[in-house]
Amino acid sequence: MNFSPKVSIVIPVYNGSNYMGEAIDSALAQTYGNIEVLVINDGSNDNGSTRQIALSYGDNIRYFEKKNGGVASALNLGLKEARGDYLCWLSHDDVYLPEKVAKEMAKLLSLPDKNAVVFCRHSVMDAKGKYLFDAPKPPAFSPGQGAYQLILRPWLHCCTILALKDLYIESGCFREDLPTTQDYDLLVKMGLKHPFIEIPEILLKARSHSEQGCLTPAHLEEVERFLIEHIPLLSEDYMQANFTSPESMDAFLSLGAEMRNRHFSGAVLAVARQLILCEAQRTEPEVLWGAIRQLMIVDYPLSLAKGKTGTIGVYPAAEGYFKAWVRRVVPRKIWWMLSILRRQLLVNRK
Repeated sequence: MNFSPKVSIVIPVYNGSNYMGEAIDSALAQTYGNIEVLVINDGSNDNGSTRQIALSYGDNIRYFEKKNGGVASALNLGLKEARGDYLCWLSHDDVYLPEKVAKEMAKLLSLPDKNAVVFCRHSVMDAKGKYLFDAPKPPAFSPGQGAYQLILRPWLHCCTILALKDLYIESGCFREDLPTTQDYDLLVKMGLKHPFIEIPEILLKARSHSEQGCLTPAHLEEVERFLIEHIPLLSEDYMQANFTSPESMDAFLSLGAEMRNRHFSGAVLAVARQLILCEAQRTEPEVLWGAIRQLMIVDYPLSLAKGKTGTIGVYPAAEGYFKAWVRRVVPRKIWWMLSILRRQLLVNRK
């Protein structure tokens, strides 16, 4: 058996002559012996500067050029050309610490389930490479809850991960129609089937500089579309395999609150619908009704109140809209159970 399987490090780059050399150097400096470094030039138009730097490394790297198609297309070419059994990727402006691959591979190979995704922590540096701060610690969660945590909020720096190449392919590779969320799309799909395991150590330095993208309206719109599409992936089977009923209720309410705070109203509706589909069969109707009402009467109206601060009242029509929406979404049997319970609750309050 091969106890030192090859690891492919893919570096996608577009007009990256300013920082790319540092990224390549850090990849080549890995203490893990069996690596290959693939540099994918995604159609740079910098008068050959990116190409020149890459070619200066000669046979130490494998260099590919392609027509510009975005980072997802560059990563997919790296996946296609990679010869390693395991794969990770590195942004052209970030830097691996020397033991990043070695420590992650040691962790992976020690696990009973080799189909895991391992990730580490990272620090942040400025454009000149000066240390700024350590990124916040990842949330604590059980290995099977990775997909939920990634949907809940964007806490994972994707260049910290390492996994079997087959997991990337099994999960559909990188979606080229998602310019800014293609990495989280892939990782969520990995997390639905495979455990996420943390190495609580900083093994990546991420660079913060003015040339990076910002939170543009187009990016925010893509994020909400991403969430509306991916929240339904938190299926009944997934939630019941990884959360108790009370934990699942709390998880959906936390997700709804997060979507409310980010003013993603469509995502709040997606959370409410998924809560019903996942918990209608195992949660007490009174508890379920209260959770749905929280999402639809409180969180949903607040998610529509962009730019407003302070406490606001719910919409006058919210209660009626809520009942109509629940009746349209839930199975008929569950709807009647909820309706009877609600009438009983109203009688008891009088």
